[in-house]
Amino acid sequence: MAAAVPARTDRWGCKLAAAALVLAAVWAPRSADAQSPKLEAAYVVLGSQGAVARAVLAQASSCPDITVDGAQQPMSVRAAPDATFPVLVCERTIPAGATSASLENSPLPLPKAALKSIAAFGDTGCRLKSAKTAAKEGDINDADAGGKFQDCNNPTLWPFAQVAQSIADAKPDLVIHVGDYLYRESACPTGDAGCARSPYGDDWPTWKADFFAPAAPALRAAPWIVVRGNHEICAPARAISGCSIPPRRRRRRHRRRRHASSWFRTSPSRSRVSLSSSSTRAMPPMPVRAILPAMRRNSRR
Repeated sequence: MAAAVPARTDRWGCKLAAAALVLAAVWAPRSADAQSPKLEAAYVVLGSQGAVARAVLAQASSCPDITVDGAQQPMSVRAAPDATFPVLVCERTIPAGATSASLENSPLPLPKAALKSIAAFGDTGCRLKSAKTAAKEGDINDADAGGKFQDCNNPTLWPFAQVAQSIADAKPDLVIHVGDYLYRESACPTGDAGCARSPYGDDWPTWKADFFAPAAPALRAAPWIVVRGNHEICAPARAISGCSIPPRRRRRRHRRRRHASSWFRTSPSRSRVSLSSSSTRAMPPMPVRAILPAMRRNSRR
């Protein structure tokens, strides 16, 4: 025959069991699906509207706030995540005259009133291109029998990270990238240790490996002007980097566009113009004539 348990003791046992369940829920490790947002890149680009702060975040569903002159302001979505680019891209125009801006307590570079030093470079991608891809694109320069595969894993043979750190150490007032960000078009051949495990194609892992990861020190050093090269097209769907409309890998079959110009206001009294003709089939004899009226209007502002 079972012994009788006093009601009071039974109530205490229930309370202790409930407390144990609560503690277990609090201290249980988070599942992989509940990861915190990760800031992959933060930088400032210059355009016709002035300085624009951009943030690239993984595992994020909403944009963070940016702090401008001590006041928090919301960033807006520039591009939502998708299967190819599973990152959220956010942006916020920084008003002229702002003296400070930061994201996640990390300062962002702002335009200087006067430019004393400028760093300019381009063609920074690491080339991974098979002979088949070169032949398909009609690229005779890379149509070698074995293709062209650079040692992307060797910082001496692909020194973009070193160049970016040197630029950051020099502390320029402005950085200009003249285009050709992404060169990893084909899979690294089996057994090639120089590029083993490298991503390739037009997706976020490749953009991160070919540009955002090695360029990180320079992206934080100064505002950037980013220009489209002949390796990019401007696709409205993406918003990572490149031109006023962000670039994608240029594909030969893509419908060619006419040249496009964009203004970059680099200081209160100076502007620059970028004329892109990289995907034009037949340029007019003097394409600069198309932008002269805009140049005159801008010079009177």
